[in-house]
Amino acid sequence: MWARESEILLGIWLVLCPALFTHAGTPADLWITDLICGLAVVVAALLSHWRRTRYAHLASLAVAAWLAASGWLATRTQPLPAHENHIVVGLLLGMFAIVPSFATEPPRSWAAWYRAGPLTAPAHSPSRSASAPRAPRA
Repeated sequence: MWARESEILLGIWLVLCPALFTHAGTPADLWITDLICGLAVVVAALLSHWRRTRYAHLASLAVAAWLAASGWLATRTQPLPAHENHIVVGLLLGMFAIVPSFATEPPRSWAAWYRAGPLTAPAHSPSRSASAPRAPRA
């Protein structure tokens, strides 16, 4: 779940960025983009903590693509620190979004096998010592 916490932190960063990077002439659409994208990332990451909506973090891929693409296209005409921030946050979100929510846990089948206990021979199979060939006596 570490990737989801990282997404939450990046979403909070996006929400706080308009207050931290106040520059004269920053368009209002950048503020709105930061707020909407930041809240969407936080909500998607929080929903991923619930087992039923564990794939909600994939919505961050769309936000990441939007941030990276809009920042990259905007730097060609008017490079602002906010656009560069969008590119960096978009790339980070894209990397974190492809990490599974329960990446630190083993697969369910492995966990069930591990909880079953140590390996034992099935009851119907003969023991190895009874079926092993004996060396001839001299």
